[in-house]
Amino acid sequence: SYHVPAAIQLKGNLLTALGQHEAARKHYANLEKANSPYYTARAAILTGMSWQQQDNHQAAIKEFDRALEATQKNQTAQTQSLEATLQMAISRSATGNVAKATDSVKEIIDATDSKDSKLLARAYNALGDCYLQIEQAKAARDAFLHVDVLFNSEKTEHAKALYELSQLWNQLGQEDRARDARQQLQKKYPTSRWAQKK
Repeated sequence: SYHVPAAIQLKGNLLTALGQHEAARKHYANLEKANSPYYTARAAILTGMSWQQQDNHQAAIKEFDRALEATQKNQTAQTQSLEATLQMAISRSATGNVAKATDSVKEIIDATDSKDSKLLARAYNALGDCYLQIEQAKAARDAFLHVDVLFNSEKTEHAKALYELSQLWNQLGQEDRARDARQQLQKKYPTSRWAQKK
């Protein structure tokens, strides 16, 4: 049944949200039993994102490499290519390769359909993270504002953007806007991991 992969992914995502990363990765591995390049790529992306949450970006990069390899094998799998490339850029930025990561994220933003709010929200958050790495506060603010203003229907990404904005507005001397962003975060996403961060 086509419902099975969706159920596997959903359970893995729930385990990830609970911080049970090892269990989530074992669950994502079940997607590969479909013996399809599409699900191989999907499993690798989800596994890589799980490693990202534990700040193990070297392990994440290996998974995203595996995903990109799988996307070359058939046309259906190629739909995963942009997301794999984006997640690769996020991990590369975290390991210090910021310039290349920033260029990759910008290329993804340019290549993404304007209706794909989920991918664009992730991409603008990733761009903001790249700018944070090189301490360009205003550029980072602008990237996160894209998510807050244009892609706020993507709850997980919007929560992250609000958290980052609450920090950046303080850095930029706009305490009222920092307080507003924090209040929005607490009101809209009280159970989010971003709302728990100081």
